[in-house]
Amino acid sequence: MQMDKQVLIVGCGDVGSRLAASLHAKGWAVDAWAQSARQREFGRVRGVDLDKDGALPTTDATVCVYLVPPQPDGQDDRRLRRFLAHNGGVVRHLVYAGASGVYGDCDGRWVDETAALNPGNGRSRRRVDAEQQVAAWASGGDGTAVCLRLAGIYGPGRLPIARVRRGDPVVQRDQASWSNRVHVNDVVSAIESALTHGEHMQSGACLAVNVADGQPTTMTDYLQACAAAIGAPALPELPPEQVLAQASPALRGYLTQSRRLRIDRLCTVLEAPPQHTDFRQELAALATDALR
Repeated sequence: MQMDKQVLIVGCGDVGSRLAASLHAKGWAVDAWAQSARQREFGRVRGVDLDKDGALPTTDATVCVYLVPPQPDGQDDRRLRRFLAHNGGVVRHLVYAGASGVYGDCDGRWVDETAALNPGNGRSRRRVDAEQQVAAWASGGDGTAVCLRLAGIYGPGRLPIARVRRGDPVVQRDQASWSNRVHVNDVVSAIESALTHGEHMQSGACLAVNVADGQPTTMTDYLQACAAAIGAPALPELPPEQVLAQASPALRGYLTQSRRLRIDRLCTVLEAPPQHTDFRQELAALATDALR
């Protein structure tokens, strides 16, 4: 379908603000929502709370990027359900920014978008529910959708500096699980490509796409590289059970899952290959300003 250059961004935090600024510079009209209203260079961000009952603002945008994470409890994404109930009839193409945690633990295997979803915790189960809601919304009308399964995002302002400076232990290298990451700028590029990809999709279609840098490594490698980039001492490496005993529930979820994401669809279907593929080089470039 042919798209107007008018977009609704629901969840205008760090990624949403970067996306809004980029689209605004390219001539898009941006309607942005966040929990708190504020004025930005691309226009006014409207304050909208998806946890509260009542009518939501109206919008003229038929293209939407949904960046709001699910609420922290339950098995389904109630925030997305509310948005679709109020605004799903207006939107014609929806880009949902989800998470690669929907695959669960894959024992280090390479996984593409055809792999079975096997969420291992409540947060990932809510992400699976959100994808199912998006697919049902698309198939139930004449809309189209792209579900982006994002790896862990890093970049300016999105680095584990506090953890590194505390000297928190990491899993021994030879026992560390595989993990995936993606630079925030590549996330923005993937979303922009997913926005315009709706023009090439049949009504009712929903496409899943992994978004990562294509160079999986371990969380230990990443955190040790962060330490080296800021000149901090190397982090102590301990057996997995000792690190897990000290880890927060969120971190425990990452440490007990191992997979390597294939990004063929990102590169060939969305035509948005990552430009930041060497995280060590990226961390070194950030170290002079963002890391210190």
